[in-house]
Amino acid sequence: MKSMMNGALTFSSALNVVLPRLCGMMGIPQMPGPILGALNRLTKKRNKITHEGTTVANVCSDDVGEGLSAAVLGFEYIRYVGPRLA
Repeated sequence: MKSMMNGALTFSSALNVVLPRLCGMMGIPQMPGPILGALNRLTKKRNKITHEGTTVANVCSDDVGEGLSAAVLGFEYIRYVGPRLA
């Protein structure tokens, strides 16, 4: 929340704070918890690889499957809520 107040809206802030608040205000169903959790785990893995130098070898096939599924379902959720938020 502090980074949002300083003008930096991260993906995590948008996903976990802004999107649920907007959807709540508009009466739009929230993103299902399992999808939100999987997207957060995917983001953490991406950040470890990109910013901390963690090797891709530390990501197992289950992580890849969960991340890919979360990305597809998250994308479809945004396609669903996007027109309602516009």
